[in-house]
Amino acid sequence: MWRLTKLKELGKVVTGSTPSTLKPENFGQGYLFIKPPDLHEGRRKIFETETEISDLGAQTQYGRLLPANTPFVVCIGTIGKLGLTTRPSFTNQQINSVLVNQEQHDSLFVYYLLKNSIPEVKQLNGGSASGRENVNKSTFENIAVRVPPLSVQQRIAGILSAYDDLIENSQRRIKILESMARALYRELFVRGNAPGGILEPCVLGDICSLVKLPFSETRDGDRPLLDLSRIPQASIAPADTGLSSELTTSRILFERGDTLFGAIRCYLHK
Repeated sequence: MWRLTKLKELGKVVTGSTPSTLKPENFGQGYLFIKPPDLHEGRRKIFETETEISDLGAQTQYGRLLPANTPFVVCIGTIGKLGLTTRPSFTNQQINSVLVNQEQHDSLFVYYLLKNSIPEVKQLNGGSASGRENVNKSTFENIAVRVPPLSVQQRIAGILSAYDDLIENSQRRIKILESMARALYRELFVRGNAPGGILEPCVLGDICSLVKLPFSETRDGDRPLLDLSRIPQASIAPADTGLSSELTTSRILFERGDTLFGAIRCYLHK
């Protein structure tokens, strides 16, 4: 049976704080100090931060130490960013965290519960004098949520986490492959080191030609449209095409195997 409750009933809600920056000794190796820029889309767990708090700085943060697997949400500034701690950490004042009551609730389930509540959190934005988005602690901890028994929470969290693990592992593999590809490109096209020997520099016009065959509505009207908005940035395989009738400006034809590139400054990366 799912029951209606409030976030503050799931554990203790803690708002972070920044140690005095006038004392450099408050910072250094010790505890992760999580701020909104440390959070990235598609990444749940925080393993490193730009800044860390020293043991001395930690002494100024009474009651704000977050154990591993604590879910947290940005509530000032870029509302809605969220994550999970991986080791004892602190956050700055823009972040609210939930120190989950482990006897009744599952931390990972609460993370997904918070993720599902982000649209509501954003709607509760009360603003601030600086114009930044702001959801205060009192408003945040009184958000209504529905929770099942602990055993059900654990099963739900396990299923969702398994999918996220697959996604994160795939993203890591993609980054590794991208890094390997960039290194290979540099070796081939910057240093000129090819398997068969050193590449000789040449003029682009000597190995290819710039083709601009004009489009004719009567002759080419059934051809698919591939405009700049559909050319991906990090791939050579466009996901979809449109209808030629979508554009009324001049259009040019290309054939299978042609290389396309953006010729306008803001599209040179495509």
